[in-house]
This record gives sequence, structure tokens and C-alpha cells, in this order.
Amino acid sequence: MSLLPPRPLWLPLASLVVALVLGALSYGVTRHLRHEAAAERARAELEWRAASADLARMPARIELVKGAATLHADLQRRGFLGPERRLEWLSALARVHAGMGLDSLAWRLGPRAPDPRLPGLGWSSLEIRAAPLDAAGLRTFLTRLADESPGLFTVRRCTLLGDHGGGQAECVLDWWTLAHARPAP
Repeated sequence: MSLLPPRPLWLPLASLVVALVLGALSYGVTRHLRHEAAAERARAELEWRAASADLARMPARIELVKGAATLHADLQRRGFLGPERRLEWLSALARVHAGMGLDSLAWRLGPRAPDPRLPGLGWSSLEIRAAPLDAAGLRTFLTRLADESPGLFTVRRCTLLGDHGGGQAECVLDWWTLAHARPAP
């Protein structure tokens, strides 16, 4: 007795086996594709959420960049960025001296010293003795010097001797500059 079905049933049985194999393959492929689509949808949703969060932060970033650009342009215009402009500092000092009608002005400009806190940042010390000046005249002198000279300076020390309408001011100003940093190779 043979385990094989009769010959007329072979074609229907072969068709059934092929249909079962094709059905199982299509089920497996469909399940795999559905899993990949769900993973892609999850990735797309994460990217969409990240993009939405970035978009929400964009106005603040734009304002930050505008502020930084404005500050950079102002520092560039004021002479803080780039090389020291020593001759222009001294020319401004002479203009203020002449404009205020001071009797005497003596100065000494020291060499540029690097600041260890920031690469490229440095300062030069300018010692000034001017007369006659009182307290109000000294404030005017420093304000006009800041307005007329390129760069930024801080007052390290200022002493007014004989403040009765015709004293002498002795000040030490630190002129700050930031050399443009070159990008690292």
C-alpha cells in the first residue's frame, strides 16, 4: 500500500502546498514590512518632535545671533577687535587736551601685555598726568577720551591732587584689545 495519494489528486494537492507556502511567505513578508514601517514611523515622529522643538526655540536663537552680531559690529567699530591702534589713542588724547584747554599733559604708553584669561586678549597701560583739572573736569576728560578714541579702556587708578579748581590728575588707563583668533587647522 502506497502513502502517495492517487494520481488525479496530485495537481490539487501540489496547488494547495504551493498556496500554503506562498501564503506563509506573504504573511512573513507583510509582517516584516509592517514592523519596518512602524519603526520608520516612530523615527519620523521623533524627528518631527525634535524639529518642532528646534522651531519653537528658533526665535530666541535668532535674537541671540542678532544680539551677538550687533555686539560684534559695535566692538569692531569701537576698535576693540583687531590690532592696537596706539597712534589713534594718542591722537585722541591730544585732541581732548587741546579741546579742554589744559595747560599740561604728560603720558607714557606701556607695551601690550597678554591677558591669560582669554587667548588674543591684551591690554596696554597708559599713564596720564594732566592739569589743571578738578573732579568735574576729570570726568569730562575721561568721557571725551572714551568718546573720541578707538578701543575700550578701563580706569585702573585715578588720583586728583589739589582739587581746588586747578589740581593735577594722575590716571592709569588700561586699553583693551582682542586680536582676531585664527581658526585651528
